[in-house]
Amino acid sequence: MYYLRYMLILSCSILLSACGDSYPTAGSFSGGGSATVFSLTSEELTAWQNEGVKLNNLSSIPEGDLLSITNNFIASKSIKPYLTKNSLLLNDNLNLDSQVEIKRQEIEKFIEKLSNKIFELEKGKTELEERKARSEKANTELKKSLSAIDKEEKDISLEYDRLNLKYVKFFSPYTSRKAGAEYDKVNKRFKKKLFSYDTMPTKVASCKAPQLLYATPIKVDNYYFCAYFIPIGAGSSKTQKISYIASLTSHEKSTLRKLADLNFKKNNMRRYIKSRVKEVEEKNKSLVSIAKSFTYRDEKQLKNVDRTITQLNSQLSSAKAIDDIEIKQQLIVLVKQEIAKVQPYYLHEKLINSLTKVSDVQVDGSFKLPTGNDFYLIESQSRVFENNKYALLRMNHFKNLEVAKVEANNLFSFKELSSLKL
Repeated sequence: MYYLRYMLILSCSILLSACGDSYPTAGSFSGGGSATVFSLTSEELTAWQNEGVKLNNLSSIPEGDLLSITNNFIASKSIKPYLTKNSLLLNDNLNLDSQVEIKRQEIEKFIEKLSNKIFELEKGKTELEERKARSEKANTELKKSLSAIDKEEKDISLEYDRLNLKYVKFFSPYTSRKAGAEYDKVNKRFKKKLFSYDTMPTKVASCKAPQLLYATPIKVDNYYFCAYFIPIGAGSSKTQKISYIASLTSHEKSTLRKLADLNFKKNNMRRYIKSRVKEVEEKNKSLVSIAKSFTYRDEKQLKNVDRTITQLNSQLSSAKAIDDIEIKQQLIVLVKQEIAKVQPYYLHEKLINSLTKVSDVQVDGSFKLPTGNDFYLIESQSRVFENNKYALLRMNHFKNLEVAKVEANNLFSFKELSSLKL
């Protein structure tokens, strides 16, 4: 009898103890939005985290293992929206050797395209260089003709100064005010003009005025100019001036005419030289046209073409140097880069597929929890995957409670799942 009473008391004690350690069968979630509850075990989490570690260390992975991982990614539906149209991860059962051959053909086409482009540019460059050479040759010939004008410009000033100084003495008898042209010994010039000129719109046989001493008519543009010497010391009347000119020797007259000519050219140098240049260009229209056929814009274009050819030749050399081994290495690097880009979406799919869904969080935040699990993972979905939030339910924290409450401040990101400990 005593033994039966003891066993009854012990059974009731065990039963009461078990009832006191029970887990809640309901939960509430204050994170808002759509959310799903999954059961979670330590083994499931560890296996998923190990796969993430493996994907983060692809640098030294063997080619065979990489292809196996790549084909797993290819089979994933979650990564498809995030791939480019030329992604290698869109190929069923990726074969690197086949891809090498495809790339080799693409490179050959690229080499052919580059070669054709360089050929066309070289052709255009040759045409520009030939035109430049013709232009430079024409310019050289024109410069020879124009160099005589440059010399004439210098000679005019030198000759005028030489003759003027030589004939200062010739004018010295006429330095009194009475003669009308006082000589300034400091500045070595007469205070009144000794020379002047008339402008005529058409050519004349000779400039006529007996009281003046004329030089040969000078053509500038479409005008003719009659330069002349003014006999300032001969008196004011026309008769006196004529008489004075008649008294001059032939050499004196020739010198004065020369001075009149030089005086006009020196005082109208810019206009005169410009006119002389124009005369040369008129006589050499074809040469001028060739000289001007290569412009500053053409020179700039030639430099651009030359620079482009250099760049394309460099690209061509690099393309020709690529062998199949390098192509394969580039493909492997590219595959790894593409895997890294879509890795979060792939791992998310793997996680969800490895877990068992137990319930959905209702609009009011409530959800059901089955018995027999120590851990649950809540995923709060967002329109953008990167904004998804998670919560871990450790059921031993909610012993003997009616509801397992999950607060919004306990949420964490998908990235933090990789270091989560149960």
